[in-house]
Amino acid sequence: MANQERKQFMYECLVECAKKKETITYKELARNAGYAYNREKRKYEPAYLKELTDIGEEEFEAGRPLLNVLVKVGDFPGPGFARWYVKKFSFLTFEVIHSNTTLYERLCKECFAFWERTAPSV
Repeated sequence: MANQERKQFMYECLVECAKKKETITYKELARNAGYAYNREKRKYEPAYLKELTDIGEEEFEAGRPLLNVLVKVGDFPGPGFARWYVKKFSFLTFEVIHSNTTLYERLCKECFAFWERTAPSV
């Protein structure tokens, strides 16, 4: 599967998660999208995170809630999401974002509510 196809697959998967009011782990999403795992580095191929960031950028630019907030490591999105969010909203710091339960819950609820009432073409 080419990167663009995997990105589209991830987008559709995240939309389905949002409609079901669910989150998904980085590992589960990467594996389902067919990204290779490097056992030595204990990471998925770099294109995976780039595609996930691109999805966040596209949603932000379209004025939709951030689908990439639904991808989590444990209880929170990964540090890459927090760094990206800080770049978008510079009045907040990484430390404030990275483990802010209230913020993540609000972002997830906004995403769930949007996709519950909206069915834009994927």
